[in-house]
Amino acid sequence: MAMDFPVDFRCPISMELMQDPVTISTGVTYERKNIEKWLFSYNKKTCPTTMQRINSFDITPNHTLKRLILAWQNEEAARSCESRPVRSLKHDELVSLLATMESTPFKVNSLKKLRAIVGLGHEVKDDFMSL
Repeated sequence: MAMDFPVDFRCPISMELMQDPVTISTGVTYERKNIEKWLFSYNKKTCPTTMQRINSFDITPNHTLKRLILAWQNEEAARSCESRPVRSLKHDELVSLLATMESTPFKVNSLKKLRAIVGLGHEVKDDFMSL
């Protein structure tokens, strides 16, 4: 994911956005695949963050953090949609008319069509203004 995200949403091992956050007995949360690799593939007996010895290898899903990450992702997605210009149903017709106006000597007809289209509503007018 290319966007910048809150530090608390990063896995302390990979520094990437957590998709499946889990907490170990030391109270630190990690991305599941990273901590499982640390504990079971590398056979480590310590917490990678605190270096505390781990006696219990129980891994508990951190549902609260997962919900926070999902809520943040939804807000970011909504924000990025809001920043994109709105394309009206008449967008292609507007683009075509503007292109035609540059190449035709009959500009009055094109301007009349353009005025009629833009008069259809705010969405079309906003689309025209963004061109």
